Amino acid sequence: MHTECGIDESFEAQELEAQLKDAISRLPKRRRIVFDMSRNEGLSNKEISEKLDISLQTVKNQISESLKSIRKSLINSYLLFF
Repeated sequence: MHTECGIDESFEAQELEAQLKDAISRLPKRRRIVFDMSRNEGLSNKEISEKLDISLQTVKNQISESLKSIRKSLINSYLLFF
């Protein structure tokens, strides 16, 4: 029984990761770039602002909008799954 739980949890984690990647891939290109620089490259908002030559507030807005979109997508996927 314990093995089945581990398999179920592993499947759920893989499914969540796939849904997350899909949600990120559907972000507008510029927003996806900012999000990737923040989350995957570990750059600060200031560093992203300087590299992309955009305002610090724009970086913050892009990340905030990305997170809202990703959350909404994951919630919708979760509701459809169950």
